[in-house]
Amino acid sequence: LSANTSEAVRSLQSDLLGPSNNTSFSFVAPIGATNIAIAYPGSLRDLESVVHVEGMNAEIVHQFVRHIFPVAGLNDFEPIAYKVFVLTPVAPLESQATFNCKI
Repeated sequence: LSANTSEAVRSLQSDLLGPSNNTSFSFVAPIGATNIAIAYPGSLRDLESVVHVEGMNAEIVHQFVRHIFPVAGLNDFEPIAYKVFVLTPVAPLESQATFNCKI
């Protein structure tokens, strides 16, 4: 997913509502993923940590590129800035990848 529009950011799968600084969460990127995006309101600090579990628990937060996009609410409510962190693997993922993250 190229998370560079309001619709794209709103369509990202999420189990986490109302994140705050110091929030930790995990997610699994599916086989074949070509972009991995993490998005949340821009009022929060940057990602502090992203650990790739299957990658020997390597810290990879530095591999994500930060973008800031205005994200409009449903019904065209006033947009707010969202931080969108994107990782683009060299090749599509050959297996699922688990990431443990902290804001």
